[in-house]
Amino acid sequence: MAGSGTFECVDIQNSLESCGGCVGGSPSTGEDCSAIPGADAVSCTQGRCRVTECRGNLTVSAYGNSCVEGVISNPRGGKGIFRRHSA
Repeated sequence: MAGSGTFECVDIQNSLESCGGCVGGSPSTGEDCSAIPGADAVSCTQGRCRVTECRGNLTVSAYGNSCVEGVISNPRGGKGIFRRHSA
């Protein structure tokens, strides 16, 4: 039960609301992927949030963990530009 001082087992490698660790503890070691601003489709894979779709004119970031405005360049030094196109 929440608030009763007991613990709940979660899969922090794949849990959407406790990705990478516990959320809300002190210190908080995880992330709630479902709370990423502007994200429409998210997942938790190997303890990291992954954004696959963003709302409106937002674009998935080059690292795939947030939504940003406009066009972004490849952080790994490539010449490609990542842009989400509307269908």
